[in-house]
Amino acid sequence: MGEEKEKLSLLLVYWIEHNKEHAQDFKRWAEKAKGFDEIGTEVYEAIMEKG
Repeated sequence: MGEEKEKLSLLLVYWIEHNKEHAQDFKRWAEKAKGFDEIGTEVYEAIMEKG
């Protein structure tokens, strides 16, 4: 049980950082998309709401 807890702890740190990187990518692409059309603007707004 101790090994699993330690592994989970390490995975959580990794997943948090990994997801932050994805969020940055999403924001960059949303910024590009907002100029394309109404859908691009909606994508941008949806992503920016999530922060």
